[in-house]
Amino acid sequence: MDFGGFGNPFLYWTLKSLLLIILFYVGYQISFKDKEGVNYWRNCAIAIVAYSLEIGLRWNRSYDYPHYYQDLTGRLYTDYSDILYLWWIDIFKASSLPFWVAFIFYSFILIFGFCLVMKHYRQYAYLALPLLMLIPGEMVENHIRQFFAFAFILIGYYYLLEKKYSYNILFFLIAIGIHNGIAFAAVFIYFVEFTRFDNKFLSKPLLLICGYLAFYFIWETANLDGFAQWIGERLQSSDDINTSRYLDNVDYWLTDESNITEKLENVYGVKGGGKVKLYYIVMQQGFICGILYFGQKLASISPKFRLPLWVYVFTVFMNIFGSNNEIFSRFNSMIYVFYAFLIPGIMSDVEMKPIVKKLCWLLLFYFFIYSGFIRQFFVLKWTGYQYIWDM
Repeated sequence: MDFGGFGNPFLYWTLKSLLLIILFYVGYQISFKDKEGVNYWRNCAIAIVAYSLEIGLRWNRSYDYPHYYQDLTGRLYTDYSDILYLWWIDIFKASSLPFWVAFIFYSFILIFGFCLVMKHYRQYAYLALPLLMLIPGEMVENHIRQFFAFAFILIGYYYLLEKKYSYNILFFLIAIGIHNGIAFAAVFIYFVEFTRFDNKFLSKPLLLICGYLAFYFIWETANLDGFAQWIGERLQSSDDINTSRYLDNVDYWLTDESNITEKLENVYGVKGGGKVKLYYIVMQQGFICGILYFGQKLASISPKFRLPLWVYVFTVFMNIFGSNNEIFSRFNSMIYVFYAFLIPGIMSDVEMKPIVKKLCWLLLFYFFIYSGFIRQFFVLKWTGYQYIWDM
């Protein structure tokens, strides 16, 4: 069947579904069949290979893919200032390997870093591995260099948990050398891990929820107009062409003009001015507040969940602060990965009334399985469905 160079959607969704099943299976094996972790890496290898190949063998999907394809096969897309990324490109070109090997490696290093950290969360793998695919979703395929750098943040975080600080610093520096914007993630991790700023917050979960809801109803993205002008005036002298590209459009990236939802509505031809049904908003905000509430309870009894909790807090506030703006979206998309540890921890370790737990499972299924996956079967993907054999 000819799909006009758009790729085969049936094959695409078959492979995506197969990958999700594999991740569920491997996670179940790790959590319930290999509780001592004797065969941890043997089990992880199945997920690593499947994820690396399915994600890595895509072709020309997403806005950023052509840029990084160009980096690997021809002239650099832009004048990068990230020295380790430039070294990586030079080394890869010298190897004469086909470009798709690099994309497989990008996917491999991400799930490998995730599995390293997951060693400290083995009992939650049954849900953590599928959520690695479901939560960042297609952002992994688009924000390629950001996730390449973030993979080394994950590796560095593993060594931080292991208290091997020299390796931790090394991998954090590698991440920054690949994408200097990732430096904030490293600073954020150190701040959370080496301070106890949240002692009072963890004992008063309703305080944070009230602050979130107040911010949600009061804040308007238009408030960023002045901030956008301030950045533009002070940073327009940047020599980094890639940075300058954002700064030249700072009003777009930081104000209501850059509402991604509106752009996608135009692509898909959605009518109705982008109005969201009330029941969806109630479900969404209830879900977020539930994670804030139970996440704080979880972090108070198990400190290893402090970082996933505060990543969640940071991103939900940033999602309000920046609406759907590009800069905030790109940064948040990487650290969403930590949700994959927080949510299974809540569902497994926090005491809830049976009816509340059933409701939480229902919302998880709705947002991540139905809305984030099954429902997408019936939405035309403007990025296409191509793999490298469709070139």
